Amino acid sequence: KKALVFIDSEWCNACKVMRRTTFSDTANLSYLGETFELVELNSLTKDPYYFSGKEFSGAFNEQIPFNKLSMELCRNNLVLPMLVVLDENNAIIDAVPSYIHPRFLHDISHFYGENVYKSKSWADYMKDIHTK
Repeated sequence: KKALVFIDSEWCNACKVMRRTTFSDTANLSYLGETFELVELNSLTKDPYYFSGKEFSGAFNEQIPFNKLSMELCRNNLVLPMLVVLDENNAIIDAVPSYIHPRFLHDISHFYGENVYKSKSWADYMKDIHTK
């Protein structure tokens, strides 16, 4: 299965709203659960994580308190909240920053979940689904 990693923190209000709205939307829940492994990652935890055969522990550096795995998954460009899409081999397909509305998550999840991204650009996909 592909994975959706929701990177958040306790102090992020947009993360709290996204958790209460986007991830509790019944229109998305069954598809997300069937198609993706759903993971929530607290960007500030100091706990070690093991991902793709490597250990990630502690803060990225003294100036950036986010944990190393969060920074790795968002390609060192963390904006909270962040939704990272991983393929079946845990390769990063995309990292989507900021609050995501439930309808937009529907579009994103089908774009990646149905492998449309392999044959069509996001712009073409959006044009196609909104002109039908």
